[in-house]
Amino acid sequence: MTHLQEFGKVEVTVRATIRPCQKEDLPALEWMGLYTRHRNIIRDAFEAQERGDGLMLLAIAAEFPIAQVWVRFRQHGRKSLAYLWAVRTFHPLQRAGIGRQMMQAAERILARHGIERAELEVDCGNQDVLGFYRGLGWHVVDRGDNDCFLLAKNIALHKPARTTGAAKQQRQVDARP
Repeated sequence: MTHLQEFGKVEVTVRATIRPCQKEDLPALEWMGLYTRHRNIIRDAFEAQERGDGLMLLAIAAEFPIAQVWVRFRQHGRKSLAYLWAVRTFHPLQRAGIGRQMMQAAERILARHGIERAELEVDCGNQDVLGFYRGLGWHVVDRGDNDCFLLAKNIALHKPARTTGAAKQQRQVDARP
């Protein structure tokens, strides 16, 4: 028997609840040490959410945050803007539709709160992620700092993209910050 031999396949269904971050979620947001060095950033983002200046939207499965979209709220003149950041899905669960569901939930929440425009940055070298956001109606508006594209979407004018494929799996959405 070789160590490279396959013994079967497993298909897994993950049920997650999309909701705002709670204080007890903070340690798990370090993703088993991957983001421990960002503990202060995580804490600061949570404090911004507590003040109403931000939102930490999480997908929670088995009490673990499997995906996240963080939002920083801004005013630009009379317009309400949102900057999305720390948008990620736990690596083993990527390409299962979770990121699409998270972005749709975030856009619904932003629209409900009167946000007119949202922005985010994507690494210029990450064409797969750039294609993902373009498929959701985001468009490149500038070449940002740090070799990134600045993407934007007018939230009030767009409905979230339709759910397709694996993203149609049963979900609970309760995100009322």
